[in-house]
Amino acid sequence: MLFCNLLFTGKWMRKTQIVRCLVVEISEGGATVRIGKSLIPDHAYLVFGRFDVVVGSIVVQRDPGHLHLCFVKQLRPDFVNRLARLNSPFSTLESLSPKTI
Repeated sequence: MLFCNLLFTGKWMRKTQIVRCLVVEISEGGATVRIGKSLIPDHAYLVFGRFDVVVGSIVVQRDPGHLHLCFVKQLRPDFVNRLARLNSPFSTLESLSPKTI
C-alpha cells in the first residue's frame, strides 16, 4: 500500500481540490484506492510524489470507501514494479527521484 493524492476540479471547475488516498492495488492499467468519505468526481488525477508523476484516471467502480480507477494512459511496467518494491508507504508523498523509485 502506498499513499498518494487525488487531484480534481471543484464545483463549477473554479478551483482544484487534493485529497490524500491510499493505493491498495495498482497495475499498469488502473488502481484501487481507499478514500474514506471524500466525494471524488468521475475524472481525477492520481499524483505520485510532488507532482513527479500525474496519471489521468477515470472512476469505473465505487465501493464504500474505495474507488476503482482506470488509467487514461497505461503506466510502464518497470514503474509499477518499482512502486511495488518501495519500503515506506509514505515514499510516494515525497519527491520521486531516481533513488526513491
